[in-house]
Amino acid sequence: VVVEANAPAPFSSIERPVDPSIKSRLAEQLDLVRVEVRAGATIFENRAYIPTVSAFSSGSLAAIAGGQPPSAFTLGLPEVTSLRSYRGPVQPGEIYVAMPVTSNWTLRVDGQPQDRLRVFDWAQVFVTERPGTATLTHSNDQAMWFATIAQLVAWVALITVLVLGRRRRT
Repeated sequence: VVVEANAPAPFSSIERPVDPSIKSRLAEQLDLVRVEVRAGATIFENRAYIPTVSAFSSGSLAAIAGGQPPSAFTLGLPEVTSLRSYRGPVQPGEIYVAMPVTSNWTLRVDGQPQDRLRVFDWAQVFVTERPGTATLTHSNDQAMWFATIAQLVAWVALITVLVLGRRRRT
């Protein structure tokens, strides 16, 4: 948060300008997004501390889980092919997916499925043993869609019964 005034006008006329180089440095950071709140205040929101999908060298996530600071990592698989699909070259290591563990996520390197492990008690990591072209995809469960449609039909039927029952009474 960068504050340059005690309160917006007309509530206060006291201004404390911040050195422009500070705001420009914050704006240059790739993981920060500038959010304008009001005159005299700017918020820089960190939206990518660790991206949703990241590639780490082998053993890095175990070290992080053990309390060691993160080592260098790449921003994951570079080509986003859809909302939940990634593709790109990988080296031997760990592909971290910052999403709850579910069997709907699969990683294939050159067409071969990779092993999934649980990390940080909630996220998942795929271990890649050899370099190649990786494809990480998320597929929705068919049963979930069926249950959603069935619930929608049940709500429509309930509302119809209630409306028709009310009309008969009047």
